Amino acid sequence: LSQFGAVLVIPFVYKNDLLGLMTLDQKKTDGTIFDIQDIELLQTLSNNITIAIRNAKLYKEVESAYFNITKAFANALEAKDVYSIGHSDSVTKYSVAIAKKLNLPSEDIIVITQAAMLHDLGKIGIHDYVLAKEGPLTQQEWEEIKLHSLRGVEILKPLPFLKEVSDIIKHHHEHYDGSGYPDKLKQSQIPLGSQILAIADAFDAMITDRPYRKPKKRLTIEEAMEELKKNSGTQFNPKIVELFIKIIEENPNIVLSHRIKSE
Repeated sequence: LSQFGAVLVIPFVYKNDLLGLMTLDQKKTDGTIFDIQDIELLQTLSNNITIAIRNAKLYKEVESAYFNITKAFANALEAKDVYSIGHSDSVTKYSVAIAKKLNLPSEDIIVITQAAMLHDLGKIGIHDYVLAKEGPLTQQEWEEIKLHSLRGVEILKPLPFLKEVSDIIKHHHEHYDGSGYPDKLKQSQIPLGSQILAIADAFDAMITDRPYRKPKKRLTIEEAMEELKKNSGTQFNPKIVELFIKIIEENPNIVLSHRIKSE
């Protein structure tokens, strides 16, 4: 490195791994050399930088592990319920689009992404015959379905790093007017992520096949948007409904690409 003008090289070493190098040319314009105090100070700095680099790498690895766990859970649900195949991906896509339109911080968008992927996780504990039943559900069957948000919370309880995700999942069936479940929260009492997820989830359910809706077919995109408007202020946050409809109108491919794939 001396060929490039370096007079001092400080390595960033973690255990036996070289993470990087800090190279310095002359200390001052007058050519003053580095003394031992300078080198000790720079060595201390390099140790701190090494720790920071290592922590950043570990964070990335942990973040990747979180998403892998999330995807594994979502895949497990899709393996159980054929009607949920692709649903989590679509709900995630819509939820992230809304979150970005709201200019939410990247940390919040990551949490909403994970919650969207796992929002139906609790259905793993629902009987197969209920999930796949064609035609209307009985009251007892409907009550079992309504438990899925709480069951999802129970499944995620051993994973404390998914606590925020768990809270969003728990309340994604609350209604803006307080008539939803499980806690009958209303308006600002409902986590913003849950309000976003509720709209994305309902919209995708309306435009895709569901066994309980036969022989009635899925709704068109336009019909689904009208349903969102109709339930704006009661089931859904009206501002988020308005925002989501604007997203679809500005970028119809966000929905059309999914429809083409599913058909």
